[in-house]
Amino acid sequence: MDQQPLPPAAPDAAPARSARRTALGVAGVVLALFSLFLVVSYSVELITGSDPSTSPGVHAGLIVFFSGTLAAGGWMTRRGFGLRLPGRSAAHLEHEQRILALARAQHGRLTIAEVAALCGLSLDVSKEELDRMHRKGIADIDLTATGVLVYSFPGLTPDDEG
Repeated sequence: MDQQPLPPAAPDAAPARSARRTALGVAGVVLALFSLFLVVSYSVELITGSDPSTSPGVHAGLIVFFSGTLAAGGWMTRRGFGLRLPGRSAAHLEHEQRILALARAQHGRLTIAEVAALCGLSLDVSKEELDRMHRKGIADIDLTATGVLVYSFPGLTPDDEG
C-alpha cells in the first residue's frame, strides 16, 4: 500500500492557537465578573428602589442584558480554557481507549471505516475522534494512493516495537 504522508502542520500553529484560547478564556473571566457585578448591582437597585430617577423597566432591561453578557463570558471562559462537561470527557476517554486497543490489534494503522465498524461508532464520531487524536499528537495521518486516510499510531506499529 503506497502511503504518501500529508504535509506536517505549521510548527508554530499550536502555540498561537493556545495563546488565542488563553486570551479568550481570560477575556471571558473578565466579562463574566464585570457582568455579574452589574447584574447584582441592578438587581439590588430594582429591589430596593434606591434610584427613583430610573424606572424599574430600565433596571430589568439592564439585568437581562448583563445576564446575557454574563452567559457570553461563561461561554468564552469554557471555550478558552477548554473546560468540558464531565459526560463528554468520559465519552471521549472511552472512545480513545477503544480506538487505541484497536490500533494495537491492527498494528498501529487504522482507517475511519475500520474504527466505525470495529468500535461501534458512527463514521462522523470515528473521524472526529481520530482527528482529535491527530491534533493531540497521538496519531499521524497518511494518504494512500487511492485517497484513503490512514491514521498511524507511533509506538503501536510493528516497527516501533522492535
